Order: sequence, then C-alpha cells, then structure tokens
Amino acid sequence: MVQYDHEDVAAGRVRWRDMTPADGRERVERALAEVMQTGTVQPFESELFRKDGSRVPVLVAGALFEGGGHEGVAFVLDLSEQKRTEETLRKREAYFAESQRLSHTGSWALDGTTHESQYWSRKCSEFSDLIRNRAFRSGTNGCSECTQKIATRSGGRPAIGCSSKR
Repeated sequence: MVQYDHEDVAAGRVRWRDMTPADGRERVERALAEVMQTGTVQPFESELFRKDGSRVPVLVAGALFEGGGHEGVAFVLDLSEQKRTEETLRKREAYFAESQRLSHTGSWALDGTTHESQYWSRKCSEFSDLIRNRAFRSGTNGCSECTQKIATRSGGRPAIGCSSKR
C-alpha cells in the first residue's frame, strides 16, 4: 500500500509522523494522544505518503495492549478504491442531474414496501406544482380526487395518483 518494505522499517527510514502529510498531522497527533490516554483510538480517515511521494487515503485505528507500555496493535486500511468509487458516483449523479435539467425531465423513487416517496427531483416538483395550480385554476374541471392528491404533500413531496373510476 505504501511501498515500504521490512528493511525500510528495520532501518528506521519509516516513521508514522513522516509518512503523514502536513495537513493531516494534527489529526494524527490527536489520535496518538488519545491512544496514550485511553488505550484506544477510534477509526479515522487520513492520508499517508507512499515511498514514491504520492498519497494514499486510509482508515486508521488502534489500541494498546493491556498492562501499559507503548505496545499495541493498529490497522491501516487502504481507501483508494472506495474513494474512486465515491468520485465516480458523484460524477454520474451530476451527469444525471444535468441530463434531466437539459431535457426537462424528472425522476422519483418510491419505497416498494411502504409506498412512500424516497426521492423527488426538482423537475417532478415543478411539474406537480404546475398540475396542482392548473387544477385549482380550472375549478371543477378534472378529477377532484386527483386534484386533492396532487395538492396533498406527503413528507414534503407531492403525492400524485388517481384511483377513481371516471
């Protein structure tokens, strides 16, 4: 993960503080103080320098062995793949939102079990507002049950549907 080998560690060329970028050293110092005071440090995200100077995002946690002293165990988990996946997801969400904006379309998500809306895009909200406003302006034209359902908001989201038999 960080490209150092056992010889680097044994020769003292690898030290925790030296592997931590300057912008993350304060957090690491707090973690070291926490583990010395409480015997454990809760997992936290950080970055480490690789031997080649590039950075790797990591999740770090540790604990001291019972009986005091400075011996313990820690883990460092490489988060590179997770961070790449999160970035890809952010980009795809942005592309999707932009495509909906440009095409004047919307989307929504419905919980199949509870039938509650989980997501309601801006365009769907605009559309439901337009329908509601037109239905109210037209008075009795249209299905009153539909008009009522459109006008009613469930959890801040429009509730659209019609079960009437016209």
